[in-house]
Amino acid sequence: MPGDGQVVERHRFYRLRVRVWLSEGAPIRWQTPWGLIDRAVLEDEGTTLVTDARLDRNSLVSGLLYDSAL
Repeated sequence: MPGDGQVVERHRFYRLRVRVWLSEGAPIRWQTPWGLIDRAVLEDEGTTLVTDARLDRNSLVSGLLYDSAL
């Protein structure tokens, strides 16, 4: 379902806030930030990763893209 925000474009970098939970509901705690060294940080005691990622098939984790045509 389309949102009301700005349309994202392939091959551009975007700021992401990533939180992941296990199937039983426990949050994943990141040990170290992942992404560009000078731009990636951990928040909320390691449960939130804030990083920049390029929007394309090679740079994102499988399952994060909604539109498989990207």
